[in-house]
Amino acid sequence: MSLALLAFLLVAVHGVCDFALQPEAMVLGKNRHADPDPERQPRWYYWLSAHGLTHGLAVSLVLMLAGFPQLWWLGLVEAASHAAIDDLKCAGRISLPADQALHYACKALWIAAAAAAR
Repeated sequence: MSLALLAFLLVAVHGVCDFALQPEAMVLGKNRHADPDPERQPRWYYWLSAHGLTHGLAVSLVLMLAGFPQLWWLGLVEAASHAAIDDLKCAGRISLPADQALHYACKALWIAAAAAAR
């Protein structure tokens, strides 16, 4: 698979995971700074980790299907980095455009790793 196609797939699954597969309950629930009810279930860290893991799974699957099964572990890095970036956004420390730019910067790193693994 070409690196251009890999880039497209990583960007496409990002869009699917960040928008189509993120219901309003998750958007609101993953924000620990906007949770007025500490007894509400599930707690923010469940929502945030589930969202990060959705992205991590997508990245691992794309890399494996693209012929880079040895890079499956980048899905774990994606899950952690995605959750950390979203937590910064929820805290108001970065804007939505900065959030998206950081997510796409991560995708650029995964593409660079795939290029190095060829």
